[in-house]
Amino acid sequence: MSTAPKVDRLLATRSTDHTDGLDKGSASLRDQAAETARTLAGDALNGLMGTAEAMQRHGGPVLRRGSAQAGAAVQDGIDALRQRTRQLEASVRGASDRTLGYVRRKPVTSIAMAALAGAALMALYGLLGRASNRE
Repeated sequence: MSTAPKVDRLLATRSTDHTDGLDKGSASLRDQAAETARTLAGDALNGLMGTAEAMQRHGGPVLRRGSAQAGAAVQDGIDALRQRTRQLEASVRGASDRTLGYVRRKPVTSIAMAALAGAALMALYGLLGRASNRE
């Protein structure tokens, strides 16, 4: 019996999106980061669960006990991962909300800061491009 649906259900967390037009980009990035983390964790945990199931099918009593302990450890890992994912999503949501609030309070300053940051990144990119062409 495959554990993929079990793991997918355990990792399934839905982020609620309480944003408007100004925050769509950061919400999208947050959702993409959370989905990537869930996908990677799910793949790793599916592999671990598959190994545990294989041990149960082909091993003796000692392996079964070890498999049960490994299963409990995997479950503990899943619980810790879910908790950390929730904390990370809350942290990203808070940063996004604070940024959106700042942009609403000081739109001109926000645009100026974004323009300066973009100019600085382009200057850095140009310098790195020239340096790599010399080598």
